Amino acid sequence: MIARDVRDALASLDGRLDDVRRESAWRAIDRELNEPAGAAAPRWRWRRFAIPTFAFAVVVAVAIMWPRPTPPALAQATELVAEAGQTTKLERDGATLTLVGPGAVSIAPQRDGSLGIRVARGTLLAERTDDAPALAIAAGANTTVTRDRRFAVHVSPTTIVLGAGAAATQIIERFVVRQASSVTVEPIAPVAPTPPAPPPPAARETSAPRAAPRTDIAPVPPEIPVEAPELYRRAEEALKSHDASQARELLERLLQDYPDHALVDAARYDLALIALAAGERAKARTLIDEIIALGHDAAVRTAAITLRAKLP
Repeated sequence: MIARDVRDALASLDGRLDDVRRESAWRAIDRELNEPAGAAAPRWRWRRFAIPTFAFAVVVAVAIMWPRPTPPALAQATELVAEAGQTTKLERDGATLTLVGPGAVSIAPQRDGSLGIRVARGTLLAERTDDAPALAIAAGANTTVTRDRRFAVHVSPTTIVLGAGAAATQIIERFVVRQASSVTVEPIAPVAPTPPAPPPPAARETSAPRAAPRTDIAPVPPEIPVEAPELYRRAEEALKSHDASQARELLERLLQDYPDHALVDAARYDLALIALAAGERAKARTLIDEIIALGHDAAVRTAAITLRAKLP
């Protein structure tokens, strides 16, 4: 019952309350009705803010305590190894990897979704499908990410070559097909000597005039010397084909025929690397010392100083 209902009920009591008692009753009713309403208002205002605050705290607590899914762990790396003359194949994540030995390759998925492939040595052919992840290739200091369907890498102590598409086919032909198709020539067994045939009977001399010596034979053209840049280019091609002896011969010829050429420093440095690969450390030190003492190419001298510091 609200205050208006109470007042209407009291007003209907005709003559039973005088004016003074009626006024006292009005004040008492107003006091009893108004004071609880005034006291309840602050409590309601506190509850209006307390309930949303409590609900927000519950949501935060649930969010903190709710178990979160842990990110999937990356798969361990796969090692692909092939001995000399051996071919090893691996199919993984939509990519087919063929390694021609001697070679070693490490394959591991990356956090960005690509498939990481690090080639330590050997010739690798990678063929991927359209829905396969990208290939993150690393060979020495060279890195690249490719989505090509066909990619090849060749890594040797003196050569690193990477290529996609037609270039990949050329790499395989140069470092795999041609080397595999080379035929080793067996030595020919010695043949027993045959007795000399008897000399033919002497021809009768006739009165016919002797033929005059021929004068229409073309003279042999003189040998054209190979210039220093061409010698160096041929040496580089020999190194790419793993023909260290041919490369050494060409570089030594460059030093002998063109001792003052600008490519002498680079030739000596390459000869030092060839000597190191062959285990000839003393010869490599001698060539490096000559570059440091006599070299004119600043870049080659800097590389020689760095390499000399690593040699005992």
